[in-house]
Parts: sequence; structure tokens; C-alpha cells
Amino acid sequence: MHSYYALRAGMRVIHCEADVTPNRASVRNFGLIWVSGRKSGSELTLALRARELWGDIGIAVPRTGFRAHGSLTL
Repeated sequence: MHSYYALRAGMRVIHCEADVTPNRASVRNFGLIWVSGRKSGSELTLALRARELWGDIGIAVPRTGFRAHGSLTL
């Protein structure tokens, strides 16, 4: 997300990986955006805002593959 908004602001972005293939932080959470389990208050507010921003990026850059499917915890 930081790279996207930096590019929009006219900055130059370089993504560096520790290895030849992206297998660390680039893919760490498999693209999951967790809102559930957040404490109410600022933590939840920030998580919901981040989720909203990712949705905006998904619309602006369709190739990201962003899909909001939700989750169910029992």
C-alpha cells in the first residue's frame, strides 16, 4: 500500500527482496487483510481504514486481484 500511494504522490519506488524470488515479506500474509480480532478503538478504526484503502487500490488497479470475501469465525 505504501508503494502505491508513494507512486501516486509522484515519488519513485524501488522494491527490494532479500532473495532472487519473492518469498519473504512480499508474500508473508498471502494477501490477507485482517479486520476481525481487532480491539475496539484505534486498532479497529485503523484496520477498517486500511481495508477501505485496499478496496480503493483494488478498484484503481484491477490486476491486484483484490476480492472482499469476508470471513467467518466459529
